[in-house]
Amino acid sequence: MKKQTFSILFLIKPNKLLKTGETPIIMRLTLTGKRVEIQLKRRIIPKNWSQAKEKAIGKDPISAEINKYLESIRTRIYQIERDIEDDNLPLTLHEIKDRFDGKKSKANNCKMLFEVFQAEIDRMELLIDKDYAKITVGRYKLCLLYLKEMFQTKVGEEKNKKKSKQKPDIQNVQDIPMKDLDNYTIKNFETYLKTERKLSGKNDKKDPLKTEEIDPLKTVQTDPPKTV
Repeated sequence: MKKQTFSILFLIKPNKLLKTGETPIIMRLTLTGKRVEIQLKRRIIPKNWSQAKEKAIGKDPISAEINKYLESIRTRIYQIERDIEDDNLPLTLHEIKDRFDGKKSKANNCKMLFEVFQAEIDRMELLIDKDYAKITVGRYKLCLLYLKEMFQTKVGEEKNKKKSKQKPDIQNVQDIPMKDLDNYTIKNFETYLKTERKLSGKNDKKDPLKTEEIDPLKTVQTDPPKTV
């Protein structure tokens, strides 16, 4: 699987001057071709900036303070990147920017199964014919579809005290915490596939999904996606 490329660049835009003759210092974050720019809390006169070195030039106290500030920002961003990966969350520019701005991180919330599953599908679709075959992505989609059906059917049964004959409302099914995805749930899902979806699990051409339909769920359980 290809690793995402992430980079940090400090720059200025000399044509956008303030009344003081200074221009704001910008931080540009680039993640696999996509980028976002964040205006930092420092300004500089364009002639005192070296784009090649991405820093202020000069040995005066102001230049030294700016350069120290930029290094602290760079260190902070790379720490945020590591924190996101440690939290088993998709690495996105939106998540990095939110954490940098001090907004509530998704890591402070319980990760939800369907959300994590869909993020993995979205990432895989971008890599069809590169890292994944189209049929593999299709299995993940069907797995998520049937998983939602199973939980919606279960909710319907609990409400009506009997098996619902209506088609499961998978658009409004309530997501479940990742922590609730255990081996017992996977076994129940396997039973659901065989009894409700009539998947035999046998290796024959009449059953195109076979037991491989359960594999995506096991993958999400044991190795939650870190990137999108």
